[in-house]
Parts: sequence; C-alpha cells; structure tokens
Amino acid sequence: MIAKKVLLKFSKKAAGRPIICELSRKYDLTFNVMEAKISPKKEGLMILELIGTENAYNSGIEYLKENGVEISSIEDRVFRDDDLCYHCGYCLSVCPTDALIIDDRQTMKVSFYKDKCIACELCVKVCPTKAMKIRGLDGDLI
Repeated sequence: MIAKKVLLKFSKKAAGRPIICELSRKYDLTFNVMEAKISPKKEGLMILELIGTENAYNSGIEYLKENGVEISSIEDRVFRDDDLCYHCGYCLSVCPTDALIIDDRQTMKVSFYKDKCIACELCVKVCPTKAMKIRGLDGDLI
C-alpha cells in the first residue's frame, strides 16, 4: 500500500462531475480530502491523499488525467525560508507528522522533511519569524 498527496486542478468541464467518487469506486483507492475549493461550472482545486496499491494509484492518476484534471505534488506547497529560520523550535510542537524535527541535539537545528508534510499549515501560523511559508492553491504565497 502507498499513500501519496496530490494537488488536483479541475477544469470547468471536470469540476461538476463525480470524478473523485468514480476514482474510489473504479480503482479501489481510499482518499482523504485535505483541502478543496471547487464549484460546479468553475475551475477548482483540491488537495487529496490517495491510498491504495501502486497499480491502483497509477491507474487512478491516469483516469484523472483522462478526465481533464491536472495533477501536481504538494511537496512544494509548504516550505521554509532558511534565511529567516533561527531554529527556535516553535514549529516542532504543532507538527502532527514530524515533518519538522531536531535531528541533531548538539546543534539543535530544525530539519524539515517535505515528504512527511501534509500542508496542515500549523507551522506557518506559529512561526515567529515567518520562515515557514505556504503557497495557496493558486500558487501565490499566502
């Protein structure tokens, strides 16, 4: 089993259709909607975690593409400006996935593991220097 987080961009044509329901039904994928902004007859965006076998995941991604959905990774959605971070550790206490941890107790430097990040934005809210940043669903900095 694999679990991957993806950012989906729905075209106007695709936004009003039950594509995610069909994705689950046809390809035996479990999904977790992490964020969504979709309106019928308008473009929409969704952050989704897909869980299933690698074959099911790959087939599901192809299905999405065939139905006019653009797919990208969310790994670059949350990021750290290393020039602003002074490793205070505020982010450690709120990160639910240990994407932010102290690897070396000697240096006490905070490491950020994008692959563990679920873009919950909690670190962004508590960072006193605003070193943790987030891109909105449109790609602009928030």
